Amino acid sequence: MKYLFSLLVAAALLASCGHSHEKSETIKEAEQVHETLLSLSGDVADMMHSKVEDLQGKIETAVAAGDTLMAEQLQALNGKLDGLHAKFHEWEENMVEIPGHEHTHAPGEECDHDHDHAQNAIMEGLSDAEHLEIQQEQLKQLEELKKEIEAINM
Repeated sequence: MKYLFSLLVAAALLASCGHSHEKSETIKEAEQVHETLLSLSGDVADMMHSKVEDLQGKIETAVAAGDTLMAEQLQALNGKLDGLHAKFHEWEENMVEIPGHEHTHAPGEECDHDHDHAQNAIMEGLSDAEHLEIQQEQLKQLEELKKEIEAINM
């Protein structure tokens, strides 16, 4: 019995060692794009928060100076930023993970998004090329959103 158990363990080890879990170049590229998404989304969030803070300061200054026309114009910009902020959060909520990809976080940064296990099950059935295409589309959307935010001049 002991011999049989040892034989089963050895067979299991050999079987697990025999499988190559090497990722394709396509999925590696998709993972790189995903890492770029994570980094860029942090930059976009920082830029948006900075613009909101600057705008709030300018609105307060205009109101204090009695410049209601300027305050109204700045409030209109604030409305545009609010819309872009909502669009950014919608993009974040719809960001698609790559199953099995261990993404990195900055030191001290926590994972602030939920992992949707139903979505992961669907994603596991996609080809590597489809994963790459999804990541590239998400990057395109985020870059377009960044340009919209940058275009708001105060």
